[in-house]
Amino acid sequence: MKQDLIRRINALKGTLQPLLEQSRDLADKAVDGEGNPRAFTADEFATHENLANEITPLTSELQNLETELKAIDIVGREHEERADNLGLSGAHALPENSAEYRETFAKALCGGGRGPNIEAIGRLQELTNLTGTSPSTGAVLIPTVIQQAIMMEAENASALMRVSSVSSTSDRIKSMPFLGELGLMAPRAEAEAYIKADPTLVGKNRTIYNFGTMFSVSQELIEDVAALESALGAQLGRSAGYTVEEYGLKGVDGEADFTDQAGSPVTLTLTNKVPTGILNEGAGVVPVTTAAATAAVTYDELVATKQAVNPVADNSASWIISRELETAVLQMKDSQGRPLWQPSVLAGTPNTLLGRPYDLSSRLGALAASATPALFGDFRSAHQIDVKKDLFVKSSEHFYFGSGMIAYAADLRFGALVTMEKLISKLNMAAS
Repeated sequence: MKQDLIRRINALKGTLQPLLEQSRDLADKAVDGEGNPRAFTADEFATHENLANEITPLTSELQNLETELKAIDIVGREHEERADNLGLSGAHALPENSAEYRETFAKALCGGGRGPNIEAIGRLQELTNLTGTSPSTGAVLIPTVIQQAIMMEAENASALMRVSSVSSTSDRIKSMPFLGELGLMAPRAEAEAYIKADPTLVGKNRTIYNFGTMFSVSQELIEDVAALESALGAQLGRSAGYTVEEYGLKGVDGEADFTDQAGSPVTLTLTNKVPTGILNEGAGVVPVTTAAATAAVTYDELVATKQAVNPVADNSASWIISRELETAVLQMKDSQGRPLWQPSVLAGTPNTLLGRPYDLSSRLGALAASATPALFGDFRSAHQIDVKKDLFVKSSEHFYFGSGMIAYAADLRFGALVTMEKLISKLNMAAS
């Protein structure tokens, strides 16, 4: 597995190298008579765009492979250390690396690992991260590497999780200070009394909310699919990421229409069940710029959105925008018909909007009346997401007894809160 990753990484680097050299050569030649950089000609920009279309997916794949390789190295080092502490000959001697352990895990997933097998795995708490150990509830046992994969996949699926501050918490309610504008500090001579600033300081509770889903898998598929762990991690990880993104941004305006176990429509009441989304915060906390039109955004409106945050946010700020807004920005041109935006073609360098990196979110609105297609700010400092012990997964073969299907239920508990005012701003489209 590791050697295959290294081989694929080296092959990708070999493919990327000549493309990056062509891109650099193109940029080096785009100078005026005095040697200063100039805008691309139409032909040069077409070449530049074609190179970007080749380089961007290769760069993304390379980053994913390098992240996967790094995760394997981290897990490998942990296994070697545990084996050394247990006095074993090496990581290969750990129970979790044995064929017997893998077989036990597969049986636990399909309900055949109850009793002694589950108790045996339960004793390996240093080696596994358990989501449950009670045979009566049919809990699934998830090794640590899968739980790591779930959270990595969640962050890949959620722009909000990538840019916000995310932590795990064991508290039901976590108190957070919420600061208003402090203003300037008054000058003081040596040993002189302080001048009272009297900022607004209140306590806000970031409640942990509950989310869940249920799906079914055939028993034959569980028995036949070799990469079951990674498949579960990817599916549940994306679901967790989408959930954090949906309600962390929209709050009570998030998705409320679902189906019950029989497939019938159900509309849920979201009040007191979801966090206060960023988009629901008032203008005093999240300043708002309103576009003049319902379906178009101007360069000046993007600038106004960027400038609406407190200047202290500038150095670490980034954008979260919708795909529709990205399309509109790509089409913006100057008076000579030249694009105002050019994609990054350097490996590891993100695309930028007004000089700041951006992430795309499918949860932000299209260019339509009253929609919000863009957020800008220092999310890492001003937005906190707390995830309670990641995901909890349970299974039962009794629910679909007689159909050959296994039912899985997944629970996610998280809370989110804007913790500082005027470090995040939003762009709203006109109401009409």
